Amino acid sequence: MGGRPALDRMLQARSVAVVGASARPGSFGEQVVRQLFRGGYQGAVYPVNPRWNEVLGVPCLPSLADLPGPVDLAILAVPNARLEAALEAAAESEAGSAVIFGSAYERPAPGGPPLAERLGAMARTAGMALCGPNGMGFLNLETRLRACGFPQPADLPPGPVSFVTHSGSAFSALLHNRRGLRFNLVVSSGLEVATGTAEYLDHALELDSTRVVGLLLETMRDPAGLRAALARAAALDVPVVAFTVGRGTRGRAMVAAHSGALAGSDAAWEALFDAYGVHRARSLDELADTLELFAAGRRAGPGGLATVHDSGGERAHLADLAEESGVPLPPVGEGTRRRLAAVLEEGLEPANPLDAWGTGNDHEPI
Repeated sequence: MGGRPALDRMLQARSVAVVGASARPGSFGEQVVRQLFRGGYQGAVYPVNPRWNEVLGVPCLPSLADLPGPVDLAILAVPNARLEAALEAAAESEAGSAVIFGSAYERPAPGGPPLAERLGAMARTAGMALCGPNGMGFLNLETRLRACGFPQPADLPPGPVSFVTHSGSAFSALLHNRRGLRFNLVVSSGLEVATGTAEYLDHALELDSTRVVGLLLETMRDPAGLRAALARAAALDVPVVAFTVGRGTRGRAMVAAHSGALAGSDAAWEALFDAYGVHRARSLDELADTLELFAAGRRAGPGGLATVHDSGGERAHLADLAEESGVPLPPVGEGTRRRLAAVLEEGLEPANPLDAWGTGNDHEPI
């Protein structure tokens, strides 16, 4: 077990300990255990809390030291004040990885690094992968592993989309979608004090089921690693769709307040995405739309776009969007023009984009 890479031990965990598990209905510690069972996880689950003998029908152990052996993943469902001790205990028990939901905020004190930095250093020293802090965990829907303490839909069939997000709310929003988005892996990476977007992207690219990867990014914490991962995605012809926040002055300030990170410069994002063919979304709706298009497995070929409409206004709107986006609308060939002209309403142009609306061709004679 210990010979597997730390990130594999986290995202493909075969055994999970929940530190702070609880039998109190509705508590966060109960929800973490409940999500594991609700997802249908088949690995070993060990609730850990000295206050309880049993959680949701599973024996509860007093401490990580009482486990029968090292677990792949320790989920730390504890408040900020207990995070450091809980992660230290996980490292001492030789857990391969950990998830931290807490914000890792503590009052600033002179003379030492802040809590988030201490947690990151501890994980790196122990060789552990660490999701968080200040995130919502992750879901591996192929192995039915839900390392998450927040309610998610019961029925989440796996699919071809991988999604890594710095925003926890976006993590939940896309999981609750009522459209054609189905995921193999969804990660709320949080502050990324030890394990970052580039590593999650690399892991997603190793999954045979991944057709497209979505990224929601506040900052570029590991530029070299991210460049290398995006280059690998381009070489494998796996589309990456990215949505960045903090483009404006107020947005950058909000990113700093939210995560303590400096928002990436928009010019830097643009240059990075251009270099590796990343598709940039300008809103969550556009991100979801684009992921859904790529997940369908169909790609737009070279040579531009031909469209048919039932509205002259929609036709003009499409022409505007194509011009603004640099999408060519090739002309219709002469043979096609003649065939179209034979069936179109008089006055409608046999051209691309095509307005094919009719007002009388199929009416009954009177």
